[in-house]
Amino acid sequence: MTMRMRACQHCNESFELASTGRPPRYCSATCRKKAWEKRRLDQAVAVAVAKAVAAEQRRGRNRGNETPGTPANRGNETPSQARAPQQPQLPLPDPRLQLARPPAPLPTGPSHRQRRRLLPPPPGTGRDPETP
Repeated sequence: MTMRMRACQHCNESFELASTGRPPRYCSATCRKKAWEKRRLDQAVAVAVAKAVAAEQRRGRNRGNETPGTPANRGNETPSQARAPQQPQLPLPDPRLQLARPPAPLPTGPSHRQRRRLLPPPPGTGRDPETP
């Protein structure tokens, strides 16, 4: 009978495979846990680096707003008047989306889900059939 062997994906130690079932990737639970922790750490570092790069790019874009070749105000010139930003135009509502008729008014009075209270029996009548 031939023994099947495999190398652990974490420590590269070889270990024997069982004859049935899915072949394991790691030689022990300890290696499996250490590999999981390493993957988590690598993922956290990658996210932190990506955030730092994005923040640096945002800062670089904010610094580079000056265009080269633009004459600076020399003190004897009147600065150009900046225009007020225009308000964005909101689109008009689509007439096809208008309701064909207004909604019906809500009914007045008690809700149909409320239980109506029963009146008490008239005096002199009892539930007992022998009593008049």
